[in-house]
Amino acid sequence: MKGEMSKLLKDPKELADSIADGAVGAIQIFPRVAENIAGVAHSYASSVNRNIDAFKSSMPEEPAAVPRLLGKVIGETVGTFVGLFEAVVKAGSDTATDIKSQIRRGTG
Repeated sequence: MKGEMSKLLKDPKELADSIADGAVGAIQIFPRVAENIAGVAHSYASSVNRNIDAFKSSMPEEPAAVPRLLGKVIGETVGTFVGLFEAVVKAGSDTATDIKSQIRRGTG
């Protein structure tokens, strides 16, 4: 009976390592969210700056540039809010995957 039980239980060191890795994986959600949001913010800033540069180069000869710029900036802003939501969800999903992996590792 004792031999059978030891086959079912993981090595305590491996179990402790798995728990520690799971905890680290859970804490990694914060830098993952920050990195994902930073990527979205950088993309937004680059796009808006390109649109502003295009606007500057077409003014004052092309009055239609004003509504076009406003439409592009509004579209970029809405898209960025969706991107921010996706960035947070992706970080959560990646973290959950890491934790599940550690649970499987610790429980066999």
